[in-house]
Amino acid sequence: MNKKISLNLTEAALTQGLVCVNSGGRSARAVLSEALTSYAAGYKPSNVRGVREFIAPTVSSPERFEYQVLGKGSFLTEKDVVRSIGGDFKRIEWSPDKTLAQTLEKGLTMRIDRRERTDNCEEEAVEYLINRLDRIDLVSAYNMLAAAAGAATAKKWTGADKTPPDTDIKRLLETMAGKKGVRGNRVLVGSAADMLRSDYYEQSANNSAAANYTPEEMAKKWGVERVHILVEMIQDAEGLKNAGDSSAVIAFFAQDAASRWDASTLKTFTSGESGEFAVFREEVPTGLDITVWHSNVIVNTMASGAAAITAS
Repeated sequence: MNKKISLNLTEAALTQGLVCVNSGGRSARAVLSEALTSYAAGYKPSNVRGVREFIAPTVSSPERFEYQVLGKGSFLTEKDVVRSIGGDFKRIEWSPDKTLAQTLEKGLTMRIDRRERTDNCEEEAVEYLINRLDRIDLVSAYNMLAAAAGAATAKKWTGADKTPPDTDIKRLLETMAGKKGVRGNRVLVGSAADMLRSDYYEQSANNSAAANYTPEEMAKKWGVERVHILVEMIQDAEGLKNAGDSSAVIAFFAQDAASRWDASTLKTFTSGESGEFAVFREEVPTGLDITVWHSNVIVNTMASGAAAITAS
């Protein structure tokens, strides 16, 4: 069954292939395709979405919502939860600085020319647009994480005055715990920093095995839950480049399947009746317009919940 909904599409941009939904211009009648929306729900995305989930886990939310920024004092101790005789349990009170936010409708449209239509062209368009939207979310999440970390401390892992990378990263975690009130449980390592770390230990006579550590072995060594090496690439106006600062190592805190109230440096609040993505299609004289959109917003929900170093 198809449902009708109005979308605003820009004619000039459509002839070039892609346009953001609700970008102004003429009003067109587009039809929600339940078949393509179901296909989008079952489509296994590239690892880009997994990295965004690693940085900013998804949280289901209404379109408009309030969130609390956690920080020092947000974590309770045993004395806070023990009830005295005749007394009541401690009540969680949210501070008055709650923030009102709303999810943002994000989408892209592709026009498939009637001369280029094939049996599976619509599914291919859906996959392409999903991957583009996922990469946009990843870049947004990385930029917000870097901003939350603030100024990075420079470390030298090469040269005469080099320092041990693993020691630097463990000290980063301890510094974060002492100064920012929470110890990071995840570490995002840039590809250049990972290479410098490997080179350091390859030249070490006592610990050469550390050069070939897997992310799981790094996590165990550093005392965190998960580590990811950021090798994902994006394409922008300047060409192909890394999705983040390849020399940076960022420690932060995150939880999978977190609620609106659980601690996490970043969260991706997601709303929408059609699930993660909705797909619309519209027949036009020159071909077919495929629109993929979703509704989310990435938010920093933990004050100073990240810390970073850069390696050289």
